[in-house]
Amino acid sequence: MDKQHCEKCGTDNLLSTKYCIGCGYELLKPVIKPARNKLKKKQPLAIIIGIVAGATLSANMPAIINKYFSKKDLIDKALVEYANEYNKSLPMMLDADTRMDNIIVLPNKTIMYNYTLIIADIKQYMPDTLSIKEYMIPRCINIGKTSPDMKMFREKDINQRYYYKDKNGAYIFSFTITSDQIK
Repeated sequence: MDKQHCEKCGTDNLLSTKYCIGCGYELLKPVIKPARNKLKKKQPLAIIIGIVAGATLSANMPAIINKYFSKKDLIDKALVEYANEYNKSLPMMLDADTRMDNIIVLPNKTIMYNYTLIIADIKQYMPDTLSIKEYMIPRCINIGKTSPDMKMFREKDINQRYYYKDKNGAYIFSFTITSDQIK
């Protein structure tokens, strides 16, 4: 797989990654999807990369929210408008294994991103889901803290929930990144 090197921290990232998975720094290389060998068995690392790509895409969405924030008491309404606007382009494949299904607004200024992992047999990866989740949380927090696109989430105290299911709709895992974690 072709990779690009983060100029800030030195982490290797896939060419299709917009933000570094190590430090959240915006990568300057163009997005190029590598060819996929359909016969090759997916490794847990490939799943992690897909999940990171999904979280990174979520980090790019706050720019849409910005136009809706004019008064502090309108945040929930703005979040609903944001979700409705973004849902017009969903579902969307983020990579070969990860589909972003929709965005919903939950109480207490929380946005929930719903993802499906399109994998032949998710059961073979089930022992790895806890380690995948543990791998994801600090990276999502780092993106939330360092990405300029996440500024509105930090300023408006917006929480983010990530929910993952398999291709049959079975729950895999979820986690929440609170606004306090990204400040």
